[in-house]
Amino acid sequence: MTENELVEQRTRLQMLAVALTAVVIALAAYILLARKGEAPPLPAATETTGSKAPAGVIHLNPQAQKEANLGMVLAASSVEKDTIRANGQITVNENETWHVGALAEGKVTQVLANIGDHVKQGQVLALMHSHTVHETRAAFIQAQAELDRAIAHKEMARRVADRAQRLLKVEAISQEQADQAANDVRNSESAIVKARADLDKETQHMTEFLEIDPHGAKHAGDATEDPDAVPIKAPNAGVILRRLVSSGSVLSVGQEAFTISNLNSLWVIAGVNEADLAAVRPGMQARISVRAFPERTFAGTVLQLGEELDPATRTLKVRINLPNAQGNLKPEMFAQVDLEQGASRAALYIPESAIEDVNGQKVAFVQTGGDSFQVRTLRIGATTNGMVEVTGGISEGERVVTRGAFALKSELLKSSLQGE
Repeated sequence: MTENELVEQRTRLQMLAVALTAVVIALAAYILLARKGEAPPLPAATETTGSKAPAGVIHLNPQAQKEANLGMVLAASSVEKDTIRANGQITVNENETWHVGALAEGKVTQVLANIGDHVKQGQVLALMHSHTVHETRAAFIQAQAELDRAIAHKEMARRVADRAQRLLKVEAISQEQADQAANDVRNSESAIVKARADLDKETQHMTEFLEIDPHGAKHAGDATEDPDAVPIKAPNAGVILRRLVSSGSVLSVGQEAFTISNLNSLWVIAGVNEADLAAVRPGMQARISVRAFPERTFAGTVLQLGEELDPATRTLKVRINLPNAQGNLKPEMFAQVDLEQGASRAALYIPESAIEDVNGQKVAFVQTGGDSFQVRTLRIGATTNGMVEVTGGISEGERVVTRGAFALKSELLKSSLQGE
């Protein structure tokens, strides 16, 4: 090989090395920009059915499609009611929630229920020892004694009055003395009425207020031998959400001990945008979605609109009744609320799984031929039951990839790099 040939070969090798270095630098720069979200925009795609413009077209042969496990559906339109969307939070239904307090001042001796327990109406939740019981029982015993004394006095007054009538007939006593004896009978009857009223008052206080038996019998659900233990009972059936006492706790009258709620009925408090308030009214139907059940919606009804806007968010609180017979929904869950308006409209929907995120853009891959696929930048609307409304980028009847799009994304990246 001559000297000139050696020089020429060396020059060609240097030029090749420079070209390879440039390619590596360009590739590294593109990857870096893609990570920062500054990569070149996706190739433009038309929004007409069957468009086969070369820009954004990816080719994937049948074998590669099979290996990628591609799945596709037809984009289809359906008639949906116009909705107002709002974010909200599930809460307990305050009309079906009870804050159970102590009936008397005292010390908790036993706790019989815990958070999460399903309780029945009248079930004993805890027991208390209270001096109020001893005072009331003493008053009850005294009232009973007064009644017995009044009854005995009446019997004696009647015997005296009968004797006075016999003596009056034989003129052994005066008429005035006979009248006095009869008056004593009437006074004893009045005393009996008063004593019986006092006894009834103490009995009612013990049975209806303190919920203990005046005669010392144990009440239903009592797990102790103490007949004077004051029960704290569930006013209605439900689930215990809060327990604020333990054995040894000292409670004052009315102090809350348990919170019970009927979770078969819940509320959703939604924040409706100020601009949508004219269309919102009580009685509107609502569809509620939660993250725990992304494929389902739950039906509700608007109960009431708030009276003032939130000054920070410019939204109005709207209360929605939400039946929950199966118990799937829980208080404090975040919810997405769609309030149904009267009008309906046709809209195009595709599965949520068909939407990909490429360089910060929502896209989908559309099959334009046997082995040809085109990336489409989408304009999307509301999501309902796993289906996303598409307002631009896809036409009805086009085949949209819903599974295996990773292979197409890889081919798209390769074509973008080659274009650079």
